[in-house]
Amino acid sequence: MKKSVYVKCFLSKNFGDDLFLKVLCDRYNEKFYLYSSIDYPHISKNLEIKKINIFGRIIRKIFYISKKDNIYQFLLSRKSKIIIVIGGSLFIEKTFKEFKLYKMYSKFKEYYIIGANIGPFFSNEFVKKINQVVFFNAKDVCLRDKKSYDLFKILKNVRYAPDIIFFLPVKKYINNEENIVIFSIIDCYKKAGQIKNPNAKNYEILIKDLICFYQKKNFKIKLFSFCKFEGDEKAINRIYDQLEDKNNVSKYFYDGNIDEALDVFSRSKVIIGTRFHANILGLIMNKVIIPIIYNDKTENLLYDINFKGIVYDINKLDNYNGLDIDENKLSYKCDVSKQIKDSQRHFEKLDKVLKRKD
Repeated sequence: MKKSVYVKCFLSKNFGDDLFLKVLCDRYNEKFYLYSSIDYPHISKNLEIKKINIFGRIIRKIFYISKKDNIYQFLLSRKSKIIIVIGGSLFIEKTFKEFKLYKMYSKFKEYYIIGANIGPFFSNEFVKKINQVVFFNAKDVCLRDKKSYDLFKILKNVRYAPDIIFFLPVKKYINNEENIVIFSIIDCYKKAGQIKNPNAKNYEILIKDLICFYQKKNFKIKLFSFCKFEGDEKAINRIYDQLEDKNNVSKYFYDGNIDEALDVFSRSKVIIGTRFHANILGLIMNKVIIPIIYNDKTENLLYDINFKGIVYDINKLDNYNGLDIDENKLSYKCDVSKQIKDSQRHFEKLDKVLKRKD
């Protein structure tokens, strides 16, 4: 008999997080479920996304107003003994408010945390509390970068593996490449809590300069939004409207169609990735990537894979005066075959409690 497994994740039509769900649910022959207040497209035949109706949203609002939203979150998992917490930046000090929820999980549920990193954080007290309240009681914790792992490696249930999306099967999406550069763009104003020095103005000037640079090399430009909710579309429209030359510049706004979005990525030659998973997709599809760091997770990734290509950092754009590109690095591709193999270690413990697909 199939298990009923509750999945806790960030569900807001974010391309990266939706890929997490696809990799997880396609791996097992179990019944996964979660809840959403928005209409959500198909991700996996093993995943049921239950729509929260108007009555449910009212109940949620009541719990939130009475400051008992952690109880509401816990009740969503009431039909399952197993909880899988999956995502990337799940433990950000400025926004994390779920210590009470994890205390409830530890008393009544068996929970696993995979794919995450820690931070940005600003105090040792936060790390200590994550250790004692969240990780200590988990059946398994597998973190996606070594710096996060080093903070908790004293715990026997904490492990490290490269990001889950390294393990995404992409062979069927590999198409004939075209002279296309994908720009994965974020809204620095919306991400201010995760950026030490959110220099939105210079970031968008950098993007426009890179667009112009590749236009001169006769590339088509595609401005790619990973998540409308987090402001990607707004930032793209703002940048697009300021372009002097819009020739060969188009937009792609992800809205839940994973296959279509992966096909768009597969046709490109270069990924200029501010979004973390834009860089991962570029790496596993053997593209040239130019990462733009906006917080520690991308910096830690590049360190872990010993990346030697061109990198920009939003936190260091105060004195930006135009492009200074080492053209010898424009064709650099990083070998991530080891990371592709090792990333499936995220599922080591789950493979013992969930049934794999035949």
